[in-house]
Amino acid sequence: MSGGERRCPVTACRSCERAELFVEAVEARLRALLSAERDRWEMRYPSLRMGFDAVESFVLGGGKRLRPRFVFWGHEAALWGHDARRERAGGAALVDLGAAVELFHAFALIHDDVMDDSDTRRHAPTVHHRFATLHQRRGWSGERRRVAEAFAVLLGDLAFAYSTQLLSELPPRTRTLFDAMRIELHVGQYLDLVGAADAAPAHELEAQADDIGRLKTATYSVERPLHLGSALADAQHLDGCWSAYGTAVGEAFQLRDDLLDVFGDPAVTGKPVGQDLNAGTSTPLIRHTLSAASAWNAARGEGDGEPGGTEQTAALDALRRLGSGTLQGPDVAAVGVFMQACGAVSQVEARIHELIGQANRTLAEAPISPEVRHGLSAMAETAAWRDR
Repeated sequence: MSGGERRCPVTACRSCERAELFVEAVEARLRALLSAERDRWEMRYPSLRMGFDAVESFVLGGGKRLRPRFVFWGHEAALWGHDARRERAGGAALVDLGAAVELFHAFALIHDDVMDDSDTRRHAPTVHHRFATLHQRRGWSGERRRVAEAFAVLLGDLAFAYSTQLLSELPPRTRTLFDAMRIELHVGQYLDLVGAADAAPAHELEAQADDIGRLKTATYSVERPLHLGSALADAQHLDGCWSAYGTAVGEAFQLRDDLLDVFGDPAVTGKPVGQDLNAGTSTPLIRHTLSAASAWNAARGEGDGEPGGTEQTAALDALRRLGSGTLQGPDVAAVGVFMQACGAVSQVEARIHELIGQANRTLAEAPISPEVRHGLSAMAETAAWRDR
């Protein structure tokens, strides 16, 4: 379903080399922070070690570091033609910003896994699943699921708190943008929960479904990190460019996520398939599929027998249970076959191509260096064609 991650086409791209060094610096900052905090608190409360170990394992155990990378590129772009500002605006402050974005992402994922009742993330047990195992192994009191989820919520909040701490010395506009990103994510998550829980008319859910995807994923994955990087360099002239590019790449990123939820290999993605189907999430892929299923039923006469073929029968049966939380691997596979046959996958792939074209046209007109343009073009391709 995708071509994997692609690299910047510029040979010996100095900005790309700096980007990789930046990611390494962010990793080192995260490791040093979490290790120091674990040692500080463990001296007084030994039982806290397992909590910090869980957070450290989750944060450092995987992830694409996509958001810190966009922070870097937003900063790098803003410095073009202003080399004197590089030393003043970059350095430790930029690394702290990248680490803050990654810790905020960890907070969001830990809580999201609780809400989705996911067992795995990043090729390992989710935080709440980890504590459910500890609960059973150690014979703790209390209802296992409730206790485990409480631990995960608190540890997600801890990641959020350290993310906030890292922002304390950053300029006011950077903190304001970070606050906006946090609020947008929470609003999107809330609307997603309401949409899944409330039996609202389909047209109402569809009307806000794209906004939910934008707020939950697209904005905070691409657009806001770019804004944050530029803000740290005290630059606003690229804000319009980042909004246009970020909206396009962010949507492509979300659409690829939707496809990976059905067609991804858990051994590569590190998480199970079918979560959107089980949650009844109104993604474009699912909407196209339901529209096709409705048309197939209408053409063959609803109630006059199932459409021919056991695969189609299995797919339509699974689609009737959308949002029930009962779909298993074979159900997801059957729906995937139907998605491909009815053209839903082709529609989504075509939209991804269209969006990446829009993003590259935005970059072509932006007042940025050739290296940054190539780097961000490669980032767009990575977001759109990744396999995890």
